[in-house]
Amino acid sequence: MRVGAKVPTAEEAAKLGTSAYGMVRYGGFVQTAAQPSGAHRIAALADHPAQKAPATLTVTAPSRFGTIANGEQTSSRSAGGWTERRFETRQALATQLLQIGVGPFRVVERKGPHGVRLRHAVPRDQAGKILPQLDATVPRILEFLTGRLGTFPQRTYGVYATPAGGELETQSLALMPADQLTTQGMQENGTDGVLAHEAVHEYFGNSVSPHRWSDLWLSEGHAVLYQYLWSEAEHGTRLEKAMRNAYERANKELRASGPVAAPRREAFEPRDRAPYGWGAYQGGALALYALQQKVGERTFQDIERAWVRENRDGTGSTAGFVRLASRVAGQDLKPFLHSWLYSTKLPKMPGHPDWSA
Repeated sequence: MRVGAKVPTAEEAAKLGTSAYGMVRYGGFVQTAAQPSGAHRIAALADHPAQKAPATLTVTAPSRFGTIANGEQTSSRSAGGWTERRFETRQALATQLLQIGVGPFRVVERKGPHGVRLRHAVPRDQAGKILPQLDATVPRILEFLTGRLGTFPQRTYGVYATPAGGELETQSLALMPADQLTTQGMQENGTDGVLAHEAVHEYFGNSVSPHRWSDLWLSEGHAVLYQYLWSEAEHGTRLEKAMRNAYERANKELRASGPVAAPRREAFEPRDRAPYGWGAYQGGALALYALQQKVGERTFQDIERAWVRENRDGTGSTAGFVRLASRVAGQDLKPFLHSWLYSTKLPKMPGHPDWSA
């Protein structure tokens, strides 16, 4: 791929609608935002998260710019003011998780925990403010997640920070707004929680991708839950309070958009967008919290670890999660989980009979 002037600007892409573009430029920066189905605008691809494969990305760009993409850089050669770099991702990649970045940024590598190689791409004029924040935060997030979920799914992980920003879990390279990663931005915006959310997706959504769009809660619900768990461990904000707040508004939200695992397509505009609504995020987190309350923390962690281990580099479905949870817990959890996943009126929260929706 030769990155040149035909990449639309962020303003031009916005006029098309967010689901209509895959690659945009903002000032001197090019970034990819293909979720849920914009990758086919970049190349001829089967644009569905269940269609996954290892990938080789070859990017040619002006030599004065940095280049970044999913996976690991395996070669580089320059001629005539242009530089060609090749990136390899051995783990299967869903097209919505594609990332190709070009711009005036530095690529900085670090040694991360448990053998993970950290690689960040940050604007040159903000590197001094951003890198200390990433160095202080990202390794701790990976330690936290591997402690709960086991081996991190990627050999290489990092952040691509751009002025246009956007928060997106592109595989092995989370897209983040540069201004939110400075010292002031981290303090004002709680960006460490967002960084945790996107890192969680390397397990849920990237390594284990939705088999169908109605399985999206398995990606976003997990990311919300572990973001809350991170914030509880790091800042003392209570998971229980966040879940109660979500529970109190759940029935109203689900009546509007449909059940967590069976959202109504007509509730989402434009129609070609996947159901990135309240149910997938907060509703999915509520269902997982309810499961944890029912089976206990130890069994819940066993379920989670088995899910990401047995489905690594593949896809996962709601039915598959219900079966696995039942097997690991040693009890039939189908009626319980279905009451949380396929209803617009949620049952009582286990362990919290005083909660009211």
